[in-house]
Amino acid sequence: MPNTSQLFTVVFTSRKTSKYGRTHFLIPIEIKNGPTYMIDFIANLTIPELSMSTDSLDFEKVCINTRKTVKLRIENLKEVPCVWWFHNPSPAAGGKEATPVNGDKKKEIEFF
Repeated sequence: MPNTSQLFTVVFTSRKTSKYGRTHFLIPIEIKNGPTYMIDFIANLTIPELSMSTDSLDFEKVCINTRKTVKLRIENLKEVPCVWWFHNPSPAAGGKEATPVNGDKKKEIEFF
C-alpha cells in the first residue's frame, strides 16, 4: 500500500562445501508495474578460532594448603563468538566430566 513499508528477514545457510571469506549475492527485487532494484547481499563465512598463549600449564611444586597462580591467555581470533569449555578430569567421574565455562558463570571445581 502507498506510504507503508514491508519488513522481511533474509537468512543465509552455509554448506560444508562453502568456501571461507566474503560472499556476494546480487538479488533483483522486482516491483509490480515499477522498477527493479538490485540488492547486494554480503556474507562473511568464517569459523571460530581460539589461540592460547601456551599448550600446557606447569604448576611445578605446590605445597599442601598453599596457592599458586599460573596465567594463561585465551584469545578469540575471529569475528564470531566461540563457545569453549574446560575439561576437568575429576577422579569421581573417571576423567570423563566436562565443565562448561563462560564469562558470567565461573564454577569452582575440585582442584582449581
